[in-house]
This record gives sequence, structure tokens and C-alpha cells, in this order.
Amino acid sequence: MEVEWDYGVGDITHRIDYGDFLNEDSIVVDCGGYVGQWASDIYSMYNCYVDIFEPVKSKFDFIKNRFRFNEKISVNNCGVWITKCKLSMSVNGEGSSFLINSDEGIAQDVDVINFNEYILNKCVVDLVKLNIEGAEYGLLEGVTDEVMNNVKCWQIQFHDFSSYCSERRDEIRERLSKRYKQIYNFPFVWESWIWI
Repeated sequence: MEVEWDYGVGDITHRIDYGDFLNEDSIVVDCGGYVGQWASDIYSMYNCYVDIFEPVKSKFDFIKNRFRFNEKISVNNCGVWITKCKLSMSVNGEGSSFLINSDEGIAQDVDVINFNEYILNKCVVDLVKLNIEGAEYGLLEGVTDEVMNNVKCWQIQFHDFSSYCSERRDEIRERLSKRYKQIYNFPFVWESWIWI
């Protein structure tokens, strides 16, 4: 039986509850930082290092200012992808995406880094949070096995607005299940996987 997500408390329970898994030496990567609330919450719980990636300039500026006195939180004005390049993004609040052309959104060219290279340069990352508005499919499909060996835990928000999203999610979940154990699963809301 599927567990229902409690929208009132889910973000302040499951999404930051990593028990003894995270500590002050842990490295956490927040892809899709938005206004930095999750990063702030996870840092407050564990005093860990957090690298935030936020490609939307106005949100980056906000987060950069928010954490300007915190040496353990770094903020990067770029997104993550499988190659380093520039992508056109439709900027529309929480729904800003590389994949959606919204009539309400404003087109903005943004820089993206090569996620595989970034992770391999870090050696080991304790937790990666992905909330990248549909780009999670292409990113996770392009993540190498070597990168999988360097990421201890994933927290993923799969979005259901792209073609074949259920099938693609199932294939990614099958791949994850070979080396990770699922901690929780609220389909197309949030799910988390940890090293076996």
C-alpha cells in the first residue's frame, strides 16, 4: 500500500531526516536551490557542507545573499546537466525549466555544468537532491556508473509532465535499486535512495 504524502509536514520530516547518515563533515548537493529553504533546513540539522546549484539569476542572487556569512554553503549560478553548455530556460517561478516553453515564462539563457565531472571531482558526495523540473530524467539517464559509486544517497523529485515519464522513472528506479535501498517513495512528489 502506498503511503500518502502529508503536504503539511513532508518537507520538514522525510526530506531532512537522514538520522546518523549526515554529519558536520558530510557533503550535500542541492540541484535546483530555488530560494534555499531546503539547503537551510538540511544545514541546520547537520551542520554539513552544502553546494547549491540555481541557474535562475534572481533566485541565485537571493540565495547568495541569504548565505553570505556561511562558509559551509556555496551557491553556484548554474544548473546541472550531462554536458557543460548553455541552455534556454523558461523562467516561471517554481516551474522554471529547460523543458517547458511556458507562455507565462521568460526565456533566459543559463549555464549548466557537467554533473558527472563535478561529482567525480568531489570524490564522494553524501546526498544529492534533484528538483530540476523534468531534467532529472535526462540527467539520471546520463549519470555514469562511476558517479553512482560516488553518491551515497539521492533525493529526487520526478516530474510527470514529460513524455513517457512513468516508463523513464521506472527504468531509473530499476537502475537505482541495484546499488541503493529506497528510504521512502511518494511517486512524483519525493523519493530517496541510500547506498546498500
